[in-house]
Amino acid sequence: MMKRDFTTCVVFGSTALVAGVMCHRLAPGLGLVLMPMFWPLAVLSARVPVVKAAATAAIVPFVSAVLTGMPALPLAVSVKFAALTALAGLV
Repeated sequence: MMKRDFTTCVVFGSTALVAGVMCHRLAPGLGLVLMPMFWPLAVLSARVPVVKAAATAAIVPFVSAVLTGMPALPLAVSVKFAALTALAGLV
């Protein structure tokens, strides 16, 4: 079961990265409205345990910031702390 959860997290995390890049390439500026990285991660939280989904949601903004420059690194840090705060509230 653990391997299946890891694979699911990788697939949805990758989908979040690709969705962010595609949204910004097809419609610049629309990413702030559509939040393309949010939706795959929101669906992920319904498919795997909350702790694994929150860990993926905390890691994906950093990977995106390093690979694509979106979101900017200070925003990625704030997103990570928001995810960790949500996780602390759930535990």
